[in-house]
Amino acid sequence: MSQTTLLSPQTAGATVTEDTGAYQYVTFSAPGLANAETCSVSVLVPDGQTAVVARDVNGTATGLTASNPVRTFFGGPTYKLVLSATAGNCGLYADFGGRVV
Repeated sequence: MSQTTLLSPQTAGATVTEDTGAYQYVTFSAPGLANAETCSVSVLVPDGQTAVVARDVNGTATGLTASNPVRTFFGGPTYKLVLSATAGNCGLYADFGGRVV
């Protein structure tokens, strides 16, 4: 797998997007989340309407939390990740696997 830094560690909340069209799956991680801090994960839709909550490879509608800071999603869509403000530094990372040719 190939890891990419989506957001360098910081305490401010932030939003990032990541196109996963070239991969079979992607694992997003947010080490450093604590307590009630979260990173929501949603799928951007082409027509610009409200993004849909993403489901991980197990079919669970989920984001990243302090108790589950790593989740794997199917590749293909463009994901939107929204990190809440954090007390300590927290970065966002993506590990890509199964490159589609």
